[in-house]
Amino acid sequence: MAETNNPPTGNNEVTPNMTIYINNLNEKIKLDELKKSLHAVFSQFGKIVEILAFKTLKHKGQAWVVFEEVQSATNAMRQMQSFPFYDKPMRIQYAKTKSDVIAKADGTFVPREKRKRHEEKGTVSPPYSTLRLIRMCSSST
Repeated sequence: MAETNNPPTGNNEVTPNMTIYINNLNEKIKLDELKKSLHAVFSQFGKIVEILAFKTLKHKGQAWVVFEEVQSATNAMRQMQSFPFYDKPMRIQYAKTKSDVIAKADGTFVPREKRKRHEEKGTVSPPYSTLRLIRMCSSST
């Protein structure tokens, strides 16, 4: 599965599109169960093309639901905003960028290079080391 880019920064800045970004999801729910539950909840609004959810630290508590039509995404966002989902109110907005699956379908997909973990941060972290200092008694002879 391909991933959409970063989450949107604000609903007013984002153009309505077929992908909704959901955050404030319960992080304790297993990935498979989360996807099935999201499908069950959001399929009432229209055909779902793809659901993206990840367990990486960066993406925990977030998901993207890709609909076949913009109107389905709009209805889902409006009607499910703050809906309690596994005891947490969902925060929903349009995705900031077009989903890869939609871009592939309309011919606008541009492949991205996979980033290595250290390159994502822009710097390479130094190796971890621990220095332990032990105070020794002088009367131990």
